[in-house]
Amino acid sequence: MNVIYSECSEKIWVDVAEILSARLGWKPCYWIGSPVVEGEVKQRFEEICFHSTIDAVKGIASPDFQGAESGILDQPLLEQLGECERTVLKMMDRMEALGSFPYQERLRHYHRLVAYWLSVLKTYQPEMIFFLYIPHMVFDYILYELCRLFGIRTLMFEVSNVLSYAYLRESIDGNTDLKTGYRQMMQTKAGDVALSEEIEAYLSSLRGDYDDVPLYVRYVSKEDIYHRQDGKSGFQRLFDFRNYPVMLTKQLSVMKSKFRTPDNYIKQPGRTPERSNLKGFEYRLFRRKAVRRVDRLAKRYQRMVVGEVDLDHPYVFLALSYQPEATTSPKGKVFSHLLLMVEMIAKTLPDGWLLYIKEHPAQFDHSWAFRSHNSRTESFYEDLAAMENVRLIPLSSSSYDLVDHSKAVATATGTVGWQAVNRGKPALVFGHPWYEGCEGIFSISSKEDCLGAFAAIRAGYKVNDRNVRLFVAALEKLGHKLDVIDQMRNVELIDPATAESLALAIEQFYHRIEQKTDPAL
Repeated sequence: MNVIYSECSEKIWVDVAEILSARLGWKPCYWIGSPVVEGEVKQRFEEICFHSTIDAVKGIASPDFQGAESGILDQPLLEQLGECERTVLKMMDRMEALGSFPYQERLRHYHRLVAYWLSVLKTYQPEMIFFLYIPHMVFDYILYELCRLFGIRTLMFEVSNVLSYAYLRESIDGNTDLKTGYRQMMQTKAGDVALSEEIEAYLSSLRGDYDDVPLYVRYVSKEDIYHRQDGKSGFQRLFDFRNYPVMLTKQLSVMKSKFRTPDNYIKQPGRTPERSNLKGFEYRLFRRKAVRRVDRLAKRYQRMVVGEVDLDHPYVFLALSYQPEATTSPKGKVFSHLLLMVEMIAKTLPDGWLLYIKEHPAQFDHSWAFRSHNSRTESFYEDLAAMENVRLIPLSSSSYDLVDHSKAVATATGTVGWQAVNRGKPALVFGHPWYEGCEGIFSISSKEDCLGAFAAIRAGYKVNDRNVRLFVAALEKLGHKLDVIDQMRNVELIDPATAESLALAIEQFYHRIEQKTDPAL
């Protein structure tokens, strides 16, 4: 059985593939990942085609595959891929450099990628594609949609916000073991919900006071983060001579990074994606211009925020998602265009209610400006502010205070939805987050869904805390600990799972979907 491995850039996944090859007969035929594992992959698996992730995003063919003929695109195929095209063209925002990637060029890139991956599928005839994460890098999402079209199995890990727990799933928006296991627990489990001490501590911090919650759910300054990490004030650190070697090393690393151009897939003006190679001064100039652009957007946003937020007025709190990212594209589907979500809520809000909107702080962060600069416009904020029952609120506003005093929370697929139900507030979700299906989550795709959610909330709907804990119990039972937590989250990282345990998890999940059986709890 031929298997394609996508975005597997660590040696541990080569070990996993070798175990699965021995146990299940999964023969790796095509591997997409970082060049750092290319030698290991080719040494372990003969005649495999290796493809650098950066090259795959740019549309550069694998050197091992250049002789293959591209697939032919016709009207029936492209019409069947209509939703894919809409999603991918938006996803290409991550390749944009200050207007360098107009519609016609994006469409050309899309067609080339579809043709290439059609050819790969025709040549290797895979029966399974393993995506390490939810596909969202343009090329892998096209590969994913082609697999769905042709009935080729897909498998991927979905990462939760509960410590380092992740679970396996077959598709981005389909049913999952987690949903199935949760429903089973809802029907069979009675009494108190037992959770591990580790999970209890996590939930306690999530439901506690604002000052005690993890940093990744708060708006904090870089100084606040640094202070909390070492427990010292800036004055104390100045005279901590023992720490000077560490500080010097950090500063040298920062200076070095400013003169080193990382591998990137930024589309250069006047060049096709496959010929783009943004380096040196040109790259640094682009980063500087991107920073200036997000600064202008931040000032525009700040001019439109309300002076004070009235927490006593009935309102829905909407936290905008950072873009471009998988949380909206592809997980948000059509609502990756956030204005559509805002307009639907604003037009269905009960009379007298307001919609408080808070921008994601990372949208204006200089560290991410090279990506985020293209995902907002001044007119976007103007359109939001022009709605009669919408109020833009300061970034410094406490998200937990906003959640706690709200009638409900709204998000595409963001963490705030998970925070809300853990603090007893219902959440309107316009996509497919990892916590989809949990108690308190209203999945919204239509005007009728929105009206129904507000009707239930006005009628006195309350989030059942026990059922939320059951969802966490199902995740703890069916999930797997992976060391994939973003380092900005102020939690202790779990040691990397062994190749053996990862392979076993994949093997058991595969047998279950083959036999069409429910997970054992």
